Amino acid sequence: MVSYIVDNNDQEISFLCSSLHVSSLPNVYRGTLSATTTSLCDDAWFRYSFNGKGAKVMAGFASPRTHAFSVNAYSLTYSTFNASLSPVFDYLVIEAGENTDMKGRTVLVDDMFSQIKYIGNGWKVVDINNISASDVYQTTAHITETVGDSLSMKFRGSSVALYAVIPPERNGNMTLRYSVDDGPAIETVATNFEFTDLQMVQILQEDLKDDDVQHLLTVNVTAVTNSFQLGVDFITYNATFERISDLNSVPVMTAHKTSHTGAIVGGVVGGLSFIGLVMLGLYIMRNRRARQQRTAHAASAISRHLNWRRGEYRPSH
Repeated sequence: MVSYIVDNNDQEISFLCSSLHVSSLPNVYRGTLSATTTSLCDDAWFRYSFNGKGAKVMAGFASPRTHAFSVNAYSLTYSTFNASLSPVFDYLVIEAGENTDMKGRTVLVDDMFSQIKYIGNGWKVVDINNISASDVYQTTAHITETVGDSLSMKFRGSSVALYAVIPPERNGNMTLRYSVDDGPAIETVATNFEFTDLQMVQILQEDLKDDDVQHLLTVNVTAVTNSFQLGVDFITYNATFERISDLNSVPVMTAHKTSHTGAIVGGVVGGLSFIGLVMLGLYIMRNRRARQQRTAHAASAISRHLNWRRGEYRPSH
């Protein structure tokens, strides 16, 4: 199975009513979320057209509540159905079909996919939902706290990124060294500045040339302090192949220069989240009279990120 991820800020997503978009937030994909601010979203909030086998909506509420979406001719429409609490929307995951245009799409590889190879005795598969309410994709993560553990993954893409989770209230840090193909080893440090909730962090991102060749990502744990734990949630890469059938042929791997966008550590998220929440507060103040109740619910939902509920569609055959 091959799937690609669509962020809430993607230009191909059409929002059909007034919505609030906030950036620089922690614990979400690319640091962005969207929320409704008006009852006009009850019947149709946003729409996304796709060519594929199925779709998942990563969206939730500040407290448990059902939600649903409909698909008509591969056009997904998400509705809130008179929600008393505003939902928040993070991203979509589309399962690709034989005719799906993949080039340029951000392919998502879950931690449980066999494409990722884990080496070492410290890796453990943990069901995150049994630990804390979170927006972890597919609820699982491969967690380690062991020096010498490593992972590798082959991919055909122009960039690659690794997203991980850090358990709450874990003091210390973990040093990782990663490389792509025969490129230089880059060191990055993951840490936790006393967050009380599970953190979602982008550990690394590597930009490559657009040539359609197979690359190899390797990541090694080189140092750990205070039994610090890190969980691999998923890896993404920007596809350079046209169709999923193209993956049956393996192009020759060649040496490529890479562009390092810098290590992204858990502590950075804290400062950015403060900026995002300040901007959110200013938005609420400016629109208090017209949308006080709805926007307050949106702010609560975005700032808390609790009790995520996933919608899923798969056409019948």
